[in-house]
This record gives sequence, C-alpha cells and structure tokens, in this order.
Amino acid sequence: MQILFTILLSLTVTFNAVSQISGKVFDQKTGNPLYGVVLTSEEGEIVSITDRDGLFALPENGGSFVLRALGYRDTTIGISNGDDTDFWGIGLIPKTYELPEVLISDKHPESKIFGLDKRRLRSFSIFSFGPRVGGSLTIGTMLRNQNSGVISSVSVYFTEVGIRTNYQLLRLRIFEINSEGEPGSDLLRSLVVLRPQETGWYDIDLNEFHVPLPGTDFLVAVEFIQRRYDESDIKSERYGNAFDLGFTKVRRRERSEVGFWLKTNQGLWRNQSWPSVPLIRVEAIIDTRD
Repeated sequence: MQILFTILLSLTVTFNAVSQISGKVFDQKTGNPLYGVVLTSEEGEIVSITDRDGLFALPENGGSFVLRALGYRDTTIGISNGDDTDFWGIGLIPKTYELPEVLISDKHPESKIFGLDKRRLRSFSIFSFGPRVGGSLTIGTMLRNQNSGVISSVSVYFTEVGIRTNYQLLRLRIFEINSEGEPGSDLLRSLVVLRPQETGWYDIDLNEFHVPLPGTDFLVAVEFIQRRYDESDIKSERYGNAFDLGFTKVRRRERSEVGFWLKTNQGLWRNQSWPSVPLIRVEAIIDTRD
C-alpha cells in the first residue's frame, strides 16, 4: 500500500520504515517526477540521488534527511522504525524567481510549450528603444524545463532593420540556474554574427554545439552588441551588452552616435543615447528527442 504525503517548506514529517527506505520525489504542482534530487543525512553526507523517474533508495533504516533540488525549496523529512510502509511519495514545492527587467515594451506572458516532438519554449523577452531613448534589461528569461533532449536553435526577431542594424553581434549564452535561483555555469557561450536585411526571425542553429538540456530550469540570454563604423576611423566602435548578466563592457571613444543604458560596477545606470535599436524577441527551440 502506498501512502502519498505532501511535504511543505520548513515542515518536518515523521515516517515509520522497514529495513530499506525507498520512494519517489515529484513536483507538487505538476506531479512530474524530479530527477537529480539530492538526499543528505543530518551529517551532511549525500545518501541518495533520485533517478530519471524520481525514485530513490536509502541504505539507512531511519533518521532525518534533507531533500535539495535546483528550483525547489529544501525539504526535511524524518523517518523512524516500526511501520511496514516501504515506499514514500514526497512532493517538492517549486521556488519562484524574479529576474530584474527594465523598459518592457509589450506584455510578458509566462513561457509556453508548443508542439510534440519539437517544443518551443518562448521567453517572449521583448524590448525596444525609441529615437534617443535608451534602455537595458535582463531579458534572458528562465525557462521551466521538464524535457530531455537538446537545445537545437535559438531565434532572434528584428522589427526595425536599417543601416544601423545591418551588422549585429550577438553573444548567445545559455545558463543553468543555481541553487540561489541565479544564472550559474554556462552551458553555451558563443559569438554569432547576424546581418538582418529585413524584419523577421533569424535562426541561430545550435546543432553543431549539441547543447544538452539541464535536468532543471535554465536561462537563455542574448548579449546584444552593436558596432558602428565611420569612414574616418574604421576601428572606431562602441559596443555594449544590453543584458546585464555579469558582463558589461564599453570601449570609450571620443565621439560616437550610438549609446545604451549601461549598468556600472557600482550598480548605477548611465543613460547613453542610441538613435535606433531594433525590437528583439528571443525564443529557444527545444528538440526533446534524445
């Protein structure tokens, strides 16, 4: 007989167990099994890790254990001897993360999954700057991941195309989300050159990189770099990162017609004028087939 328990944050639940402790860990909201949940003893030693089906087994026959998973609240359970139940269902509560954003020009709905074999996780990360109006934001939206497979491509959408947007440098970055809910290690960091000649989507094919999906939530971001050259000095350039993910750099020049909102190391925002920057939307295309 299986008994299903709901495990809440900061709540310690006591079970009775037989010689071996086993069970299944799942997302309390969706019911989906959680892969890679770490169970540690009171001494901090790792005693088990859930498999792809969310299953775990413990060599212990009792004690207190902490369950930790990226994107979920830590949960403590207590197990004692004396009962014949040998399988436990444990639901973890997802954390909610908020990424700072500035100057959003459109609605920002939650990420959605489309399709069957190939699923599109749309971040709807949208921003635009009007004439002489700067702006900057972290638009690399965290995507809820419950799939396996690889990230096959990322698309960038341009709504304004002109002389200033014919040469775009994009640093594509895909991050794992760490235990603090912030971008952690890079799964991919690659410089891409786009030359948009008209409004529309421009695909960045990632098949050659074969970027695996992490077992938990992840973040797709594009560092937008604008270069402008003039006839008098072909090396004259000014570029900036419109996505504040720990990398912001500006090459100072005596004169330049472009600009942006720049977040300095001191956490201050400086406004630089930029006559025209295209509205950009980014979406990750996920191939869920291994």
